[in-house]
Amino acid sequence: MLDWLKGILPEHLHVNLSLINYTRIEKNNSDNENSNPISIDGNTLRINASTDEGRRIADAIVKKLPRNVKHNDLVLEQGSLEEFETVSKVLDDTAYKKELEIFKPMVVSSDVPILEIAILVKKAYDNGENVAPIKSQAIQRYGNRAAMICNLYSSGYFHTLIKPLFYSKEKGDIAIDTYLEIYDMIVTESPLAMFIGVGTERSSAKKQLLKKIKANKENEVGYLNIHGINETNIKLIKSLLEEDDVKSEFTDDPQFYQKGRSFKAVIFF
Repeated sequence: MLDWLKGILPEHLHVNLSLINYTRIEKNNSDNENSNPISIDGNTLRINASTDEGRRIADAIVKKLPRNVKHNDLVLEQGSLEEFETVSKVLDDTAYKKELEIFKPMVVSSDVPILEIAILVKKAYDNGENVAPIKSQAIQRYGNRAAMICNLYSSGYFHTLIKPLFYSKEKGDIAIDTYLEIYDMIVTESPLAMFIGVGTERSSAKKQLLKKIKANKENEVGYLNIHGINETNIKLIKSLLEEDDVKSEFTDDPQFYQKGRSFKAVIFF
């Protein structure tokens, strides 16, 4: 049951919320303004935002939702908000709330909405959900910084890099200005990691790889983690590491790790 719908749906529509597990907002692009604002399909409540009343309900839902899913209002003008199913499940997860409580103090205030989405994406992905619509809208709203933070969080770098760095700042081992400088470098440049995503072109991936190797060498960092999900990206990573001008940089054989669809190659130079 989606308790957060209480107070949003008008009583005259007689919706039994105990039967509802998912909410889907749709804009049907219909000229029929007299069509029903809502309908029930199994355990899914469909809200027709093409009608005046449906649009008012949809707007009220977007306003009531936490910041991390308000990016869905972008889709109200484009079509179906199917990712509401994913969002509704994860927001009720106590683990999500705990993670947000832990990491929220560690990011700058402008990155808090992105962090919320990053945690949402990771939890939903672990549950086998399709997170592409949510992640793509985060990037549309917040730019490449959202992509980087989502990737870093999903790959565990908030736990292994940012959390220890934050605790060093809390203990007084490093100044707050130093912490903020390093934090910004991590979420903008990601010096220890590279991510191969959907649609990554081979030429741009190779250029980025060689650039990161060069930068890490100059900063005396002797390794790089390369992440990818699904067979296409995994094949691209492995084939890049077989190219002569890339292999010539290595001081040891790459190490490969795979868990489900997630893949990581560690290279040394």
